[in-house]
Amino acid sequence: MKTGMMVVLALGIALIVLLALPKLALATDNSSADPVALAQSADLPEQLDVHPGWLKHILKNTDALIALAQHPRLDEIAEDHPHVLDAIAAHPRAAEFLVDHPG
Repeated sequence: MKTGMMVVLALGIALIVLLALPKLALATDNSSADPVALAQSADLPEQLDVHPGWLKHILKNTDALIALAQHPRLDEIAEDHPHVLDAIAAHPRAAEFLVDHPG
């Protein structure tokens, strides 16, 4: 009887952990952080290697997309994530910064 209870308890704990994993993944990906602040991070190219979900979070936000278009290291970001330029070019206000970008 005790073994059966232990198995049920272990399965319950496993279920709780499995249900929490997506939330933990989002928390470590910092998707609740301000997307504009993320887009303005000086070390954004390095951070995107560690937190690839940040880029989706940034691209979903208009103000963050505009901030990303002005990022001084946009060329490095676009080298690793070419679709970023497509997203910026598709946005009228953000696209203006591509024309003026020094890279």
